Amino acid sequence: MGNQSEVRKNFGKRALDYRLSTTHNNPVDLERMINLLIPHPDAIALDVATGGGHTAIALAGCVKKVVAIDITPEMLAEAEVAAKQSGLKNIVFQMADVQHLNLLTANLI
Repeated sequence: MGNQSEVRKNFGKRALDYRLSTTHNNPVDLERMINLLIPHPDAIALDVATGGGHTAIALAGCVKKVVAIDITPEMLAEAEVAAKQSGLKNIVFQMADVQHLNLLTANLI
């Protein structure tokens, strides 16, 4: 549990930088990811460790719903800001620990 606290602390300090990162928000890379995934329009996508939300936002334009999880509240807050700026409403942001993730009981999907 101590490691999670350190992760939250370290990434929490950098959340805004992640949202504004041109590396993480590289349109060529995001388009390539979408082309490789070939998402189905009725699919529900899971973005694990969403960070600034770049992957979730890219997927949201191609699928029915995206569930974006992260263990850092500040990252989730920044990802929500980015999604709102993009006008997207089909992303659910949820604080969750991937090591203890149970999608059925967590009602994420």
